Amino acid sequence: LGGQQPGFGWVGGFGIAGDYRGFGRSGQILGQAISVYRALGKRELGARVAEKNMRAQGLYHKFGFLQRGEYRDENGLHYQMVKPISVE
Repeated sequence: LGGQQPGFGWVGGFGIAGDYRGFGRSGQILGQAISVYRALGKRELGARVAEKNMRAQGLYHKFGFLQRGEYRDENGLHYQMVKPISVE
């Protein structure tokens, strides 16, 4: 999924320290990533989310990401989330 495809960008893993949660910081980071990748001409944005990370899953769903696969590694099951971001 995605990988090095020219029209595909990735959001790397990030976390918000407990004292800073609840202020919309994750949404700001994700919104900025969408803006940057759009400006770079990317058509889709992807993220990988651990099955047990319900907070992150909720964030990505809130921003319109859909699950488009899953994979398992030494840390367990992960969902591959994708959002179309191109402006036509």
